[in-house]
Amino acid sequence: FIASGQLEKWRLQQQKDYYYQTYPFFLGYAGAVLKEAGFEVELYDALAMCDSYEEFYSNIEKKKPDIVLLETSTPSYEQDLQIAENLKDMGIEVAIAGPMVKPMIKDLERKEFIDYVLIEEYILSFLKVCKERKKGIYESIFVDNFNKIPFPLRNDETIYSYNDYFSHGQYLIKPQLQIWTSLGCPYNCTFCLWRHTMTMGKLRQRNAESIKAELKYCIDKWKFKSVLF
Repeated sequence: FIASGQLEKWRLQQQKDYYYQTYPFFLGYAGAVLKEAGFEVELYDALAMCDSYEEFYSNIEKKKPDIVLLETSTPSYEQDLQIAENLKDMGIEVAIAGPMVKPMIKDLERKEFIDYVLIEEYILSFLKVCKERKKGIYESIFVDNFNKIPFPLRNDETIYSYNDYFSHGQYLIKPQLQIWTSLGCPYNCTFCLWRHTMTMGKLRQRNAESIKAELKYCIDKWKFKSVLF
């Protein structure tokens, strides 16, 4: 017998190879910067784990974090706000970041259950949040040299969950590593959400040595069979 929630989770897990699941790069890099600075940090991707809301809140309660950083997006904005409010009711400080922050900044300013609002790229500004613990709005501190920040955090529990289904089976065989070789974009495409809300047209490229080192580390550790750049 499988409870309805667990049945739904089982179904989602069976479909993992057939939908697009991207690695959360901004969260991963922000976490790596925190860890390098001496903070205890965990990257918890409940979507990749197919966790239910009940499992999500239970796991958060067990971990007892001081701060939870949520990355919000357009289709999940209202649900993200509800999650933030629920976490605040649990006695946890909440930081919110992502592409919906900039266009919804006035709305977020009024939310008493959100302690920290991170505008635009937040890889370095979240470190400032954790050092200062001063509630309010934090402007972006853009990464100047993409070669000098640590490789993004990758969680053993979800490391094989990330998948570009569109090429799966023909080119990108699982397990698949997803990696950034640059950050941002110099172009001004009007339809691009990320350029106008996160990286703001700033292009930062990595050198070959840095990319090679990350590839070697990840492939040696997790035995990836393909790479999505």
